[in-house]
Amino acid sequence: KPLSVRSRSNSMASVRSNRTGNEPPPPPASQFVGTWEKEQALIILDRIKALAQGNPEETPEGGGGRIKNGKPYMVAMAATPGSGKSVSSFMLASILEDHGYPTMVCPHDGYHFPLDYLRTFPDADDMVYRRGAPDTFDPFALLRDLDRIRNGDEEIIKLPAFDHAKADPEPDTHIFDRNHHKIVLCEGLYLLHDQDGWEEVKYMFDYTIFMN
Repeated sequence: KPLSVRSRSNSMASVRSNRTGNEPPPPPASQFVGTWEKEQALIILDRIKALAQGNPEETPEGGGGRIKNGKPYMVAMAATPGSGKSVSSFMLASILEDHGYPTMVCPHDGYHFPLDYLRTFPDADDMVYRRGAPDTFDPFALLRDLDRIRNGDEEIIKLPAFDHAKADPEPDTHIFDRNHHKIVLCEGLYLLHDQDGWEEVKYMFDYTIFMN
């Protein structure tokens, strides 16, 4: 079963960023690292090594040779609003990359339903007003894309992001490269949600972190 852990609140100190690849640049706050991210990075790295060695006590179902076969290690970072999950995800990714594990950060905000689609609902005004609630996302598209990354063999997979300037998703923004990325870190509010179509998403991850 995927593991989970509750994080502590952040206390930041400056650190060099080592982002590479085609992903959008991280926010300026990614130049900082908190008190718990390093600890979690070391736990993740230990579990990846156990996976590579086929340790049955540390290997999620079907995971034994997954890392060796180009299947990335899947991490979820779920959190309450305003907890700092986006900043912490870039901090964690930077530490993992410094240890030689290129990490793709994938916020699930790109799976918002577009405004034009929300306006087609019978209760369109309510749907637009409540935008950001679990049922105003497309968790099935997220599940499909996570499954493509976890279990597929496509070398390049393009995922959407959320464009705050136009308040709508932007397709093909986050790039997963199977020949480069060893870890995928997905962050968002509802990754552990158990209703509204999100029920299966949590099973895509090897390790989950919940921030409060």
